[in-house]
Amino acid sequence: MIVNPEWIENLQFIVRLLLTLLCAIMIGMAMPKDSIKNSGYFIILVALGSALLKMVSSRIFGSEFLFAELALFMALILAVSILAAAFILAKPGQVNGLKAAGGIWIGGAVGLAIGSGYYLAGIFTAVLSHFIIVRMKTIDNSIINQNH
Repeated sequence: MIVNPEWIENLQFIVRLLLTLLCAIMIGMAMPKDSIKNSGYFIILVALGSALLKMVSSRIFGSEFLFAELALFMALILAVSILAAAFILAKPGQVNGLKAAGGIWIGGAVGLAIGSGYYLAGIFTAVLSHFIIVRMKTIDNSIINQNH
């Protein structure tokens, strides 16, 4: 049986996108429930967008522009997370926007790692981020309970 290399590459694109989606959902699920509702959607969309952009640009340009390409993607992800944080932080008295912006930025970085083919690094980052965000939630709750 002859295997078509294009079929394998398409399957690899699908696997990378599904893995990115699962990791982004894991990060989004760790976000506080009282946070902005759409922060989980932002995380998923930024992660999928960065993974897809990385895969398509690698297909178009090859590995010639690796450093400039990564710098451009990280700047783009950072700009999106800053804009989302500015929107979220427009509500005075809430610190949850910082967590959402951080989650969006990490989601983009996870998407970029998985889109680049670094599956283990992306999965490890998503799992670690999930536990950090959950731990921050418990620390926040204990601080709030001490103040009241």
